[in-house]
Amino acid sequence: MTFYEKHNDWFYGASETSTGACNTLDDADRCGPTDWSTIAGDQQCAEKGTQSPIDIPTGAAAGGSLAALNLVTGSGFTQANFEINSHTTEVAFSKTDAKNKMKITWDGVDYFLVQFHFHSPSENTVGGKYFPMEVHHVHKDAAGNAFVLSVMIKTGAAENEYYKDIWTKIAAVPVGAANATVWEKAQAFTVSPYTGVLPADKSYFYYNGSFTTPPCTTNTRWVVLQNPITISDAQLVAYRTKIQSAPSKQLALCDTARCGGTTPTGVAENMFTGTTWDKAHQTNNRPIQVLTGANNAARAVTKFDAPTGATTKAAAAGATTTTGDTASGANGPYINGIGLAAVAFYTLLA
Repeated sequence: MTFYEKHNDWFYGASETSTGACNTLDDADRCGPTDWSTIAGDQQCAEKGTQSPIDIPTGAAAGGSLAALNLVTGSGFTQANFEINSHTTEVAFSKTDAKNKMKITWDGVDYFLVQFHFHSPSENTVGGKYFPMEVHHVHKDAAGNAFVLSVMIKTGAAENEYYKDIWTKIAAVPVGAANATVWEKAQAFTVSPYTGVLPADKSYFYYNGSFTTPPCTTNTRWVVLQNPITISDAQLVAYRTKIQSAPSKQLALCDTARCGGTTPTGVAENMFTGTTWDKAHQTNNRPIQVLTGANNAARAVTKFDAPTGATTKAAAAGATTTTGDTASGANGPYINGIGLAAVAFYTLLA
């Protein structure tokens, strides 16, 4: 997940040391993942047993205290900021009327949706295998503690209608000077991802982890849905092409250390038949971190298998609360209220 960003000193490739060290504020010498912890303020990146992403074991035990997700979407929001930074694309809410309008209530605490963004390939793996993409829905509580709702993304024959609109609006963001690191544009946004794109079955894996970019802040709650959502291969290619175009990009080609090879391990099993992973596109995934280690020898992944639930009106007028499953199909209900443009998806490539 990307929540706090320092673009001048880190990236996803091998550390650059033309000046003898990578941990200076010099774009010519950036630190790769193995050296992120040498950057001032980012020491947590070196911890063992507290960091994300991880490989999620398919045989994770049921967590006795885990409960169905309580996802609440309020009413009355009209806009989000659509952003491109030097390593991903993002939809953010803190500067728009959608701020604090979508939340997850977890263990009695409200975590409000701050933004969602994407990684390709996935950062977390399941049973040692990557997915073509992963979306991180980043939430914060009133004290600033982070909660990430993560969803794996596979490719199939059909376009994903929710992301079709998102991708079109990302394509409309003007990318400016090469020395800038974030470009944004406020555009129409009226459909929560909770109701617009999440899978109906909200069974999940849970673990305590960290940010996946510096400063690698620990004690971040991670909920990774067990069931993926689907986009088309063209949508995957469009996202990966788009992030290659950003100046000052922090991406790097897949290699054994970050992906298990030049093609991510197992990714073909989660891609549409007849499509292949493009090894020429650089990627934005942190290497898999150890589950347990010196900083937490007891960390474990647990799971929750969601029972059939319901979608009901909450007390606030117009608010929708979703728990467990819905009867909306594999990709959840899609409401044509985002302002879905009749613009071909390939415009993202422009």
